[in-house]
Amino acid sequence: MFVCMAEVSVADYARRYGLSEQGVRRAAREGAVPARKVGTAWLIDDSHRLRPQKRRPLSERAASALLARLDGDLGPARALTPTERARLRDRVLRLRDDQHATDLLAAWLRPVLARPAVDLFVQPADLQDLRADDRLVLGGVSDARAEISAPDFVEAHVAAADYPLVRRDFLLRSSDAPNVRLHVDDERPSSPLPLSVLLLDLAADGGPRERARVAALLRGIGA
Repeated sequence: MFVCMAEVSVADYARRYGLSEQGVRRAAREGAVPARKVGTAWLIDDSHRLRPQKRRPLSERAASALLARLDGDLGPARALTPTERARLRDRVLRLRDDQHATDLLAAWLRPVLARPAVDLFVQPADLQDLRADDRLVLGGVSDARAEISAPDFVEAHVAAADYPLVRRDFLLRSSDAPNVRLHVDDERPSSPLPLSVLLLDLAADGGPRERARVAALLRGIGA
């Protein structure tokens, strides 16, 4: 028995599901959504909801180049082959355009997201002093670029050598109701935090506000 698809234009499909037209066209070309081409236009099966595809992590070389590119550092890209540079540019464009940019970022950089983070509790009266401690670099929801108001929570990065001292000085302890998240890095990162690190902090959280800010920050990156 022949079943006719409920076909709509790329623009209508994108509008219905809150996607970009470019992302829908790419999905049609790649077969990620049922579609057929009529002339130069795609017709999409309106009954099929486009879902993010699973992605493999990037190689260490490709991941390093992408992280640098997100931070505006073009140096590592010069060491890539022409094909690798084209792929890097395509990944940046996809992160800027894709409705599921946070999922893409998390999948491509999964090994980097696995770095240690510790949830702790500090007395509320000490939150302001902890936030201002020069051994910490604010990140995640505590970074001003996240535009997420979190006055009763501190998220920051700290060097591994300083971590036990910070815990001791502020009497930080494990708790079922943490108000501190510390990312323990080999060395204290620069301040303000590199954009790539902030994006990974927010992507690792995965909340709706954090995902929205990841997408907004990625849209501001040049190709």
